[in-house]
Amino acid sequence: MPDLKEKIRIARHKRIRKRVVSTPDCPRLCVHRSLKNVYVQVIDDQQANTLFAFSTLNKEVKDKSSYGGNLTAAKNLGEVLAEKLSGIFDQYK
Repeated sequence: MPDLKEKIRIARHKRIRKRVVSTPDCPRLCVHRSLKNVYVQVIDDQQANTLFAFSTLNKEVKDKSSYGGNLTAAKNLGEVLAEKLSGIFDQYK
């Protein structure tokens, strides 16, 4: 049985997800930051699939920075993510 903190976290998640819904034109960006790495996913909720997933463990980002959990690695991840996403969304136009 989940403890009180877990119940509060789940309730908060449900409250937020009730309002945040993505469309094929504007997918949802999910970011998770651990102590050692940063992970991002681009999600289309209507089709219920992940369009794109990337992290600081990928070779393109890992070559630019030695440690994946700092600000430099996050900036590099953002740059690579922007390049990849611009290529994906150009297909839809």
